[in-house]
Amino acid sequence: MRQRSHTGRLLALPLALLLLAGCASSPLAGKRADEAAVETLYRHNVAARYNFSGESRITSLQLPGKQRAELQALVQTLAGSFRLQYAGAVDLTQQRVELIPTLRFTRPHAEAWLRFPLLLQLDTLTLYVDGSAMSLLLPSLENKLVKFQLPEEKARQLPVSAVLAELPDIVRRVYAAVERQAYSFQPLTAADAQQGVAYRIRLSLDPAAGRLLSQRMATELLDSIKRHGASAEVQEVATGLLKLAEADPLQLRSESQTDLLVNRQGKLLALEESRTLSTPGEQGVSVGMLTQLNMSNEGKPVFTLQPSAANVVDYKDVSLPEWLKPSPPADEESEADAADDAGALPDDASVPAAEAPPAPAVKSAPSHKAARSTSKKARKPLLPPAK
Repeated sequence: MRQRSHTGRLLALPLALLLLAGCASSPLAGKRADEAAVETLYRHNVAARYNFSGESRITSLQLPGKQRAELQALVQTLAGSFRLQYAGAVDLTQQRVELIPTLRFTRPHAEAWLRFPLLLQLDTLTLYVDGSAMSLLLPSLENKLVKFQLPEEKARQLPVSAVLAELPDIVRRVYAAVERQAYSFQPLTAADAQQGVAYRIRLSLDPAAGRLLSQRMATELLDSIKRHGASAEVQEVATGLLKLAEADPLQLRSESQTDLLVNRQGKLLALEESRTLSTPGEQGVSVGMLTQLNMSNEGKPVFTLQPSAANVVDYKDVSLPEWLKPSPPADEESEADAADDAGALPDDASVPAAEAPPAPAVKSAPSHKAARSTSKKARKPLLPPAK
């Protein structure tokens, strides 16, 4: 009996050491919440090869002004019936991003949805759009990808590859600049344990902190564009967009709470975010949204859209049916009608002026007095008056 007990302890010791080694091997072990979050986001953008799926939905909606309770409830119910679902793939080593958004409306015994799959090839700045959703109006687009490509000389002005190479470091700098207090570890749920989640890291941003993070991200991207020799035109446009974002003409307030669900290897498994967007004042609008995003197939993304010579059509080659072609403006139609009227001459106007016969001589009209005298003579009776 003692021999078996001693043997059991000998077997348990290596197993415990193995478990401890597994815990210690985690790249997030011993890190603060802010350090763990920044490290996770950095690693996620370095790998940048995965599939994703999720949805966003409206959880609350406040209309401007004072509304009746019935109307507010109706709007709330209607807004809550819409969901934006999305799936896709990311492979930044191939500079390719696929997004398949689906806008879905769901009510009891009623459902409708619209889907527009997209594929963006970043190195050539080419966008492919699955035209099947429009095939009812344009039958030629059935199972076709419509291609929109930036001219090559314009694409060369954008250092896309260089900026993407710097993206992990940009993300690290931007999120490391957020105050430590904004990050916190959260307790795991039962569902987290089933999905292999080892860390739930929360980032809470008030409107001021959220605006600052967005501005830092935009500034970092602009600096990267400038460093890698973007054309003056591109730099001017980027600078204008940055100034517009900083001015914030809508005075949009964004308050968010984002949870990163991370496994023991430091890989981002999922993301859960609640966000409130609002504008100030009595006429302000407030919208609450909830987003859930799951990652899968890390390192081996699967793309749905596969462009080829057989299934790609350039947008310039898409022909519209006659009933869909735009009619000319009203002023152009009136000008065309006026031109037609001017070109249609009457029959007597077809004779040239040089060949027209000379006009007969016209006697001059009698004077006013002569006309009165003639008139009186005309009224003189022919017979003498009776006696």
